Amino acid sequence: MYTEIKILGVRIHKISRLALEKEIVSALTLGKRKPPLFIATVNPSFIVRAQRDANFKDILNNKTTFNVADGVGLKLADGGLEIITGISLTTFILSKANVLGYSVLIIVREKSLTTKCKLEDYLRTEYPNLRFEIASVLSLSSKHDVLLCTLGEGDQERFIAANTGKIASKVSMGIGGAFDVLTGAISIPTTKYFNWFFRLVNNPKRIIKIANSVLVFPLMLLLSKLRIKLND
Repeated sequence: MYTEIKILGVRIHKISRLALEKEIVSALTLGKRKPPLFIATVNPSFIVRAQRDANFKDILNNKTTFNVADGVGLKLADGGLEIITGISLTTFILSKANVLGYSVLIIVREKSLTTKCKLEDYLRTEYPNLRFEIASVLSLSSKHDVLLCTLGEGDQERFIAANTGKIASKVSMGIGGAFDVLTGAISIPTTKYFNWFFRLVNNPKRIIKIANSVLVFPLMLLLSKLRIKLND
């Protein structure tokens, strides 16, 4: 239904944000009459990681429903991609769940920039009617309509692939550090190209991930294009 492209062997769906939002609402409202959605918000770092992580690459190519472009660097491979950020999808899903009465399970790290208390305060303030549970991977027990996982690239997708059936979620998505931005745990000015810099300032531990996005990915893409030209 939607065009798929491959970027360094990883599939990306050419889907608009509006179309994806309609798919999310449809999955929530139709329930068992529609297959559950597993959404991956793919950025250049995902692509780089998938080159050395066969299991992660298999999940992205065979287990997810939609891999959306979350990172302006992916436009280096295809300028026609619409960038759909995990943050925007997270707020959309929470808003719909708040209005429509669906329950949300949020899987968090034991140690995170956003504390459980701060996340609870944010959710209760912004989404007063939202039914939600915040849990770690060690205390997973409930079934919910929506699964949002903050374990970081690779780990969150593996967790969703292994546990979607147990949770019976209609919509599942890895959201990385989206809540760190939404709760104000880190401050990122609105900028199209330099979010990575402000994330690095707030959390220097992200240096490898950011280097993969802004240095390694463009180089790998360039080398891939050169190989294709040489083989033509």
